[in-house]
Amino acid sequence: MTYHGTAFCGTCKSADNVVGTHKLVRMNIGNQCCLFWGIFLHISVCLGEDYDLDDKTGLGRSFDGIGGLSGGGATSRLLVNYAEPYRSQILDYLFRVCFLIKILKVEIGGDAQTTDGTEPSHMHYEDDENYFRGYEWWLMREAKKRNPNITLIGLPWAFPGWVGNGENWPYSFPEITASYVVSWILGAKQYHDLDIDYVGNSIYLKIF
Repeated sequence: MTYHGTAFCGTCKSADNVVGTHKLVRMNIGNQCCLFWGIFLHISVCLGEDYDLDDKTGLGRSFDGIGGLSGGGATSRLLVNYAEPYRSQILDYLFRVCFLIKILKVEIGGDAQTTDGTEPSHMHYEDDENYFRGYEWWLMREAKKRNPNITLIGLPWAFPGWVGNGENWPYSFPEITASYVVSWILGAKQYHDLDIDYVGNSIYLKIF
């Protein structure tokens, strides 16, 4: 195309009055990504150093996939109230398109402020059970609809006061705490047909 006017130099940011023919090349996002990774691989090959692999002590952890976290009263709190079709589009993007998220960890609500908000417990007190409080059940169901093979993990950020017999450390009474967590797992299956694959972490489980 023929262009008449002022052209800006990309290096010095100065303006030069020019009249001439300019070919404008527009790169789409895909080409930009290819260019970026091409440069990255080139630099990696040129500057990379050799390193030895040794499996004498055994193999390390395997890569199980990209995971998502819903907890802290914040990360997915607003999603449940999004209007359609936007809510479903977001869920499809997260859990259906190429099965992007393969692992979903959710907070087991504990009636306490855990980061930016409070997520309700399924047991406000010892004789109370309600497996429909909060939005984590809904999110796990929606994820499972889109990817039946997704891995589900539960983790308590906090506990209701009765779990620790009024103390600030629930692990002093591991039987009560374990029963509380197990009831959440069983409730997920009974009321939502959700199989929880993992719960807690290595330190958390050692206490039990």
